[in-house]
Amino acid sequence: MKKIDVSRDDILKIGMELLTSGTVKTLTIRDLASRTGVSVGTLYNYFGDKEQLQREVLGYFWEKAMYQEGILNCNNIDFIDHVEQSYSLFFKSFQKIHGAVSNNPSNTVNKCDMQANFPVKHINEKLESWVEVLVDLHTDELKEVEAKCSRTEIINYIVAIYMGRFLRGDDDLGIAMKVLRAYFSNMPSDVSGVSD
Repeated sequence: MKKIDVSRDDILKIGMELLTSGTVKTLTIRDLASRTGVSVGTLYNYFGDKEQLQREVLGYFWEKAMYQEGILNCNNIDFIDHVEQSYSLFFKSFQKIHGAVSNNPSNTVNKCDMQANFPVKHINEKLESWVEVLVDLHTDELKEVEAKCSRTEIINYIVAIYMGRFLRGDDDLGIAMKVLRAYFSNMPSDVSGVSD
């Protein structure tokens, strides 16, 4: 029998394509086997069952979304713009995955069924990880801000904005970013409290 050279990452990528192009029902081990050329038995050895396959594909989604965030070039963009672009990327990515999981063919976020499919705590934890990556990318830029408020406070504030807008189904961050930009721009140049 001919050995097929397909990595676990390849299998998860194809699984995510199946999920985002259809519904959870289209993400079966049998469908995945036909798309990858890997036997059904081998896929059962990898994943155990359909539910484990779905969990791993959703985990792959988060990992790839965060990786995409990490590769954005932050040298030419300020922190606030990066926060806004990141939210847009998150929102669009989540719409795809949520539409598939909720069997919603329009792929739009509906807060009523979104919370049933993805517990808020789970989304919040993923967003915290995502925003931590974002803050890490702008460490130098945020040194002055971190002298006035902690890194944790910055992360919690941004996650709260993300969650509030996300749960309302808003695809942008609205006035919250204008407020944050005003706060950052009004910071004294010497935040240590020592004057000239």
